Amino acid sequence: MPGDIAPTRPAFHSQQAHMRWIRTTLVSSPVWMMATIVLAQTPKTLNVEFVGELQLNRPAGQLEVPPTSDIYVSGDYAYIGTFAIDAHELYIVDVSDPAQMALVATVPITGTAHDVKVDGDIAVVAGHPTDAGLGGITVIDVSDPREPQVLSKFTAPCGDGVHNVFLRARRAYLAHASCPGLTVVDLTDPSNPAVSGTWLNTIPGFSNIIHDIFVLDDIAYLSDIVSDVGGLVIADVSDPDVVSTLSTISVPEGTHSAAAADGYVYYNAEFNPGSAMRIADVRDPSNPVEVGQIRAGDFVTGSFLGSHNPFIQDGLLYWAHYDSGLRIFDLHNPAEPIEIGYYVTGNTWGVQPYRDGIVLISENTLSGVRAVRFTPPAHAIRSLDISEYTFVLGRGAMPDLQITARTEPLPGAAPAPIASVSLSAPNTPGLSEIQLTAAEDGQFVGLVEIPDDIILGRHALQVLLEDGNGRTHQATTGFTVYPQDDVVITSDGLDPRWEQTTLLSAQVNYEATDEVFAGSSAIGIDGFGFNVQWSTTDPVPASAYRSLRFAIHPGDTDPGPRPAINVYLNERPTTVKVVGGAVPLIDLEKAEWQEVEIPMSDFGFGGDFDIEHVVFWGTLRGSFHVDEFRLVTGAPSRGTAVLEERQQTQPTNSALGRNYPNPFNAETIIPFELTEAADVTLTVFNLSGQGVADLVQGFRLAGTYHARWDGRGEDGHHLASGTYLLRLQTGTLTQTRKLLLLR
Repeated sequence: MPGDIAPTRPAFHSQQAHMRWIRTTLVSSPVWMMATIVLAQTPKTLNVEFVGELQLNRPAGQLEVPPTSDIYVSGDYAYIGTFAIDAHELYIVDVSDPAQMALVATVPITGTAHDVKVDGDIAVVAGHPTDAGLGGITVIDVSDPREPQVLSKFTAPCGDGVHNVFLRARRAYLAHASCPGLTVVDLTDPSNPAVSGTWLNTIPGFSNIIHDIFVLDDIAYLSDIVSDVGGLVIADVSDPDVVSTLSTISVPEGTHSAAAADGYVYYNAEFNPGSAMRIADVRDPSNPVEVGQIRAGDFVTGSFLGSHNPFIQDGLLYWAHYDSGLRIFDLHNPAEPIEIGYYVTGNTWGVQPYRDGIVLISENTLSGVRAVRFTPPAHAIRSLDISEYTFVLGRGAMPDLQITARTEPLPGAAPAPIASVSLSAPNTPGLSEIQLTAAEDGQFVGLVEIPDDIILGRHALQVLLEDGNGRTHQATTGFTVYPQDDVVITSDGLDPRWEQTTLLSAQVNYEATDEVFAGSSAIGIDGFGFNVQWSTTDPVPASAYRSLRFAIHPGDTDPGPRPAINVYLNERPTTVKVVGGAVPLIDLEKAEWQEVEIPMSDFGFGGDFDIEHVVFWGTLRGSFHVDEFRLVTGAPSRGTAVLEERQQTQPTNSALGRNYPNPFNAETIIPFELTEAADVTLTVFNLSGQGVADLVQGFRLAGTYHARWDGRGEDGHHLASGTYLLRLQTGTLTQTRKLLLLR
């Protein structure tokens, strides 16, 4: 749903509960109709320019659902629904002059005007029930859009109304988003609509709660929205009254909506801040194959919203993104779309191209329609490759970084040469902007001088291509700078760079000698529960460190009926449960030292934040000891020899492949795949759980990788024969495989 409804969204166990929550957030207020041009805000844009806008209803408040809903463009008119509780109307807007759009008609609707579609002279508005009446569909004659005539109203068999409608072959396919299945309505006589078919998915593992439907060339794509039991259902509708299931694709987050073109379907969930659009090859609709994912670049985070409705026309994907506005992708390589335009403003429900580059947006915070003009660049950056993804401070002079940008012309754009390709690092002091030099086959190359005093952490590199028409395309890559050494928090007492800023329910002895893990002393804690916070005035970039590591000796503590030991950083975005979670990280019954290592990505924010506080708390009663709290550097070991290669692909799943050969003697190749850019660690452990070699550390782009390892450990010496564990870790994946080294 659109708008700033609430700072947090409840967890729904069914789509019915979801819809009930939506309706209870509607705020009643008088309808406030306007038909005036209002000044646009200054949005963030790429190749998209403001043309005009028309406010149709009152502007939305902070805690309510905005009135306007979806948009459909037919001829020179845009049809826009309403969702607010006192504004049950269809707006018809003349968009022939996008700079001076005009409201020409309104049509009262029983229930919400949630979705609208137009086929020839017939418009169908779908909606859910309200206090004013039942939901269903309203059939309208729009042969003269300025004088629309209601032909009929049809109450859906589902008592909760209709959420989405698709028109084809004088049929209306109704998705209810609450009641199971699909309803087919015959509109041959639009004054007397009648149910001509129904459908239920009989394949197990799906909820049957269909949110949206899209049809192309006798193939229907049904979006099953419920997470864990949702996904995409593909059906044959060559007989318009008989919907026959062909295949399904399970999607953990569920599917909200889909659009298809040229043998590929693009589908996404709703309320997903990660905002992934999945791509499947459906040239054989009975055997769909997911081939990749895309995300809107630089999308807005921090709310539960995310992506909404896609629309495809003339080789372009127009994606309505609640938080991040209009996003435009080029589809000439359908499995690997490239984002080539955006217009970030307000809260976008739906988008549709009109003509001559004009795109019309149903803008929720405006409560109206906005017109923008998209002019595609003549060229785009297909990929970026850099020679180094990791640097380590303290290991001599920094090497130069070589970057290669691979460009390609875009079909459909006005021809123009490439005027320039430049690289900048706006958030990295000391890195100057450089111009890349043209090489062969559309490649542009350059060298970046990395200063020896560069700050720790992740650094973004932005490459901007400008064509001769002044249009641009940009792409981003990056590298990470690691420290040579760990950051010590406690070791033989509290490190001077840290101080104890909170202590609750316990006493702490920083010079305990009765149990020591390393050095001459440990930290003794005695209490009835405990809460200790250590803080630093010199924030530590989490992206430069692999993990938080410490040792704990349970001693004679009483764990109690519900024991808990927890760690979190800063303001608790994520609490890591050392004890008390599904899998405890230590055994409280063992009165011995046990080491704990928590990957930085487990603390949230994708591991990209500054650490100012470390909080250690729990419910243990009695005395126990901890020692060697430290942030472990992500720097690759000096002695391990690894050659890494990346292929420009779009994998369907992040995964650690089987190394080959296995067993191995001189070297082995370790493949792994990433569906999206992420911080990655690829580490070799012995069977005692000790890390013996860091093979890959740091930020990596999506793609297929092959790490070639010569069997040496961190000290540069060859490891002994034996079985080792290989672990790949990203922000969303931890996967382990065994490998056998034979000398």
